[in-house]
Amino acid sequence: MNPGLMLIIEDDISLGRLFQTQLLPLWPDATTDYMLTWSLHEAQHILTQVTPDIVLLDLMLPDSAGMDTLDAIVATLPTEVPIVAISGHLTMLEGIQALHHGATSFLLKGACVTAAALQYTLACAWARSHGHRRRRQDACAPSGP
Repeated sequence: MNPGLMLIIEDDISLGRLFQTQLLPLWPDATTDYMLTWSLHEAQHILTQVTPDIVLLDLMLPDSAGMDTLDAIVATLPTEVPIVAISGHLTMLEGIQALHHGATSFLLKGACVTAAALQYTLACAWARSHGHRRRRQDACAPSGP
């Protein structure tokens, strides 16, 4: 199963488009749609209308910063929607903090964010999200014939 809708929240629109282009090969046979927005306010407005299947979230936006950004997005999404936090200002310790605030994974912007690293991180977040959901559903299934 592939995500039907990926929301990319990135204040640098050209970088957001680059991320989208880099992610296209990840699910080549899928009908994944991508939405790109540049601010927390706009993202929150979008989230009143649609629920994405996965989110790539820049933590430093024009109208919000750091864990406040993540907390605001986490508060508007169902818990099963994976969120990958990304920032050029993020330290490893803050990345781990992002996991405690509800991110599924995180990426540090810069030289280490290659197309392969972005694809791997998003694919793992998606797989973990669906693996956990599947195990919960299996655990609730009746046993026996």
